Amino acid sequence: MKLYFSKEKFKQNASPNVKSILAAHVNILDGLEVDFTKDEKFGFGTTPVYEKDGEHFKLYPVYKEWCEKETQLNLFD
Repeated sequence: MKLYFSKEKFKQNASPNVKSILAAHVNILDGLEVDFTKDEKFGFGTTPVYEKDGEHFKLYPVYKEWCEKETQLNLFD
């Protein structure tokens, strides 16, 4: 089952501190597929490498509570 980072689920479930740290990244992360296969023991996921302001990032850990099963496409963005 594929899981995708969800901005809305992140806002609902992440701690205030984590929300603050990732505030500038959330729009980029929204909809990225999260890989949970590498850390199945603890249930954490990892995003693919993404770019923000010319720098490359990879988010770990990503919690399943921050994800949804399908991406939501907004055709008007």
